[in-house]
Amino acid sequence: MHGRAKLALAIALAALAGCGGGGGDTPKHALARPSGTFTLVSSEFAPGGQFPSGLACGKTVPALRWSGAPADARDMAIVVRDLDAPGGEYRHWSAWRIPPAAAGTVPTSGLVEGKNDFGDDGYGAPCPPKGDDAHTYVFTIYALGKPVDAKQGASPDAVNQAIDAADPLASGELRTTYGR
Repeated sequence: MHGRAKLALAIALAALAGCGGGGGDTPKHALARPSGTFTLVSSEFAPGGQFPSGLACGKTVPALRWSGAPADARDMAIVVRDLDAPGGEYRHWSAWRIPPAAAGTVPTSGLVEGKNDFGDDGYGAPCPPKGDDAHTYVFTIYALGKPVDAKQGASPDAVNQAIDAADPLASGELRTTYGR
């Protein structure tokens, strides 16, 4: 291959490598998966059901409740992701310092919250672009053996590292879809 052809091929390969925001097996903001599981539910939508339009595109966290978490958990953390965002997985919320003894209910105040992919600290509700097919949203709660060591406003990747370092014992997952 001649010099110009090699250069053109290198430029084309570099451009392809940067396109699409995805590809590969590791999604943006990937977290380790603990081996144990427990249940996470909401009184406002059924597992696999549609997210309520009255809670979409706002800041109101849906009522979330867990059961069956390990008794030896020392902290709980929650992460909400959109699996179908145009640029790849999108973080809607991460929060920790959820007391394991909180009667199985995720509180909406008194938490430490990370930065979401909207660029804000705290929760941002499902709000896919108008006209998109329904997106899949995953609410995941983690029972942790140690407290999460991350500060308010930590980036999604820093939160993931802190959750992974906090000895994840088990997780519970609730999926929902929403389109507009």
